[in-house]
Amino acid sequence: MVGGSTTECLFLDDTLAVTHLLQDRLREFYADSLNVKVYNAGKSGDKSYDHIAMLSHRILHLEPDLVIIFAGINDLTAAQYDKDYIHMPVYDVYPDLNIINLARYFLTEFQLPRRLYYIFQPIFAAPTPEQIQMAIEFKSNYKGLVALKESYPISDTPPKLDLPPYRRNLESIVGLCESHAVQLVFMTQAVTWDSRIDPDVTDWQWITYKNGHHYKEEDMARAMAEYNLVMKSVAEKYDLPLFDLPEYMPKSLEFFYDDCHFNIAGSKRAAKLLAEFLHDNNLLREDSEDEKAIR
Repeated sequence: MVGGSTTECLFLDDTLAVTHLLQDRLREFYADSLNVKVYNAGKSGDKSYDHIAMLSHRILHLEPDLVIIFAGINDLTAAQYDKDYIHMPVYDVYPDLNIINLARYFLTEFQLPRRLYYIFQPIFAAPTPEQIQMAIEFKSNYKGLVALKESYPISDTPPKLDLPPYRRNLESIVGLCESHAVQLVFMTQAVTWDSRIDPDVTDWQWITYKNGHHYKEEDMARAMAEYNLVMKSVAEKYDLPLFDLPEYMPKSLEFFYDDCHFNIAGSKRAAKLLAEFLHDNNLLREDSEDEKAIR
């Protein structure tokens, strides 16, 4: 299962992560016919182009039987920061090539100056809002994250969308899996934004702040739906199975502990529903009699 932090389940014990629970459920279905192993390839912050790298460099040579791509929210985030998908630097104004800037560029080519910079930078400069959001603390810092969001006025401008590269990246993933004869399953992203059943979720949301903007929940929900529609469109185009998670996950603190991350109950529910989807659609290949004998 490949994705970002919603796949990684960073704040849950590994035995309660959605992938581990999915493995348990599938082993119940295939107890007599298939030795199921589910591996978690989620990494916080990873976007669709990172999923391409993960698949091509670290997974496909291991010959998996099935890959689940659970993606979308980090690509929505990338759009808010005008992230360039081909990693080319984009400057509105090029920096002056004076002696100070040249010295800075020269020094950062070496490991020791870079390491010293990251040691002393927190001492001389307060963390930026983005650094606060991206930091992984020993203990969760939700009060600080929510306070950061609340410190910005709610924007009337909707979040940006950058759908074409997301579509291209998903299609690249399709091509990678097809070329390696790997069954691919897409899974859309569920969020708690614009909940109509649990008003308390707003108190735990922090991802509605991005790049100096505090976006309205309903605008973020519509934007996330657009990314999910792209995934659905690609799945339909290539006749791929798609598990539409938002259809089955209520926008409630019963299942999430913030904007999009599963709590224990949410991880259990997602794993149960996904296992049933894979089983009911016959997406796992059962062992032959010879393979059973070997096992």
